[in-house]
Amino acid sequence: MYIFSMKILTINSILFLFNIFQIFGSASPLFFLFFFSALLFFYFFSLFLFDF
Repeated sequence: MYIFSMKILTINSILFLFNIFQIFGSASPLFFLFFFSALLFFYFFSLFLFDF
């Protein structure tokens, strides 16, 4: 149940960052790319950490 809530939280964070990217437009694509890659790293790290 905890892993499922973590996945939902990660999906909501991705959607939130995508909304930020749409607000800023093409002014900072590297900024969005950095945050997206960091979020993907945190997602897979949490999968390895909490998947017993």
